[in-house]
Amino acid sequence: MNPQSLPPTHIGWALSTKFLVRILFVYLFLASIADSTYGQQCKLSQWLLLRKHSQQPPYQFRNSMLIRPFNIAEEEVVLALWLECNLIPPSEVATARKNIHRVITIYPEFFLVGLQDEQIIATIIADILPDRRGWLSFLAVLPNYRRRGYAHAIINAAEKLFRDRGLRSIGLQVNSSNQSAIMCYSELGYVGKEIIMGKVLDSGTNG
Repeated sequence: MNPQSLPPTHIGWALSTKFLVRILFVYLFLASIADSTYGQQCKLSQWLLLRKHSQQPPYQFRNSMLIRPFNIAEEEVVLALWLECNLIPPSEVATARKNIHRVITIYPEFFLVGLQDEQIIATIIADILPDRRGWLSFLAVLPNYRRRGYAHAIINAAEKLFRDRGLRSIGLQVNSSNQSAIMCYSELGYVGKEIIMGKVLDSGTNG
């Protein structure tokens, strides 16, 4: 029917209906965009953060924590985190710094950090040994963020790096007194196979 043949009230109703249909179409179109891979997995703020860093190495969200490769500009922040988590004593900061530089020189994408609200709260270093075995070290989660699944999340992310490169086994070393770490690894299927013993040598000499 030609709108010109309708009464003014009907014309207004018809125009309003067309307008609402167009609004609905635009809404559905925008909703389909928001329902993308990241939109399904992340909150809107998280999705926007991914877009912000879209030109950098792959990012992923696990348990609402953003996991991405370490940036050398974050070195001091990470060292402070390790100290707070008692992962290293102050006397080993220089050694830990050298280890950071070694890892990012060989496998820069294998040093992962986890962020909440753009603050680093977790770390893990994945390494590949000469026998093509994966090795995990420097797993740390800030005390205030523990027991939320963040350790599992960043370990799973490291495992994916190994899996994508065809590695079939992973090793790690954990202090026997660190029961929380042992439990964390055990929950993910890690089992103890050997005992690693150590000794600190003093500066003296034995006769």
